[in-house]
Amino acid sequence: MSYEILGHTADIKFRATGETLSEAFEGATRAFGEIVAQDETPEADDVTGVEVEAEDVEALLFDYLARLIYVQDVEGVVVVDGDCDATAEPPRVEATLRVAPNEGGLLDIKAPTYNEMVVEETDDGWTLEAVLDI
Repeated sequence: MSYEILGHTADIKFRATGETLSEAFEGATRAFGEIVAQDETPEADDVTGVEVEAEDVEALLFDYLARLIYVQDVEGVVVVDGDCDATAEPPRVEATLRVAPNEGGLLDIKAPTYNEMVVEETDDGWTLEAVLDI
């Protein structure tokens, strides 16, 4: 599993990969946490769980990222990383998120977008790319 933050003209983009869909979603979670914390990732001290189901895998990635934003906004925490169990059929992800208190200084993510979204399975595993509206 890995991830990288990609250049984007107006927003922020990441790519996460993994041998399995679960590993790719874990990479996406870590990328999201790094983006929000702006390279100052706090130490996680609590956990929270999320479950997301969708009509297809692209919608699953979109809805999962939207749920991460919701968790941060409503619970007042920073998502640091998480353990994910994701399936393509049916499109579903269940995650245990490690979170830290929101002490300010975070990048405000407004929403995920479908713009430039990639969800691809190859012989090497899964690739997830998404643009986050900031």
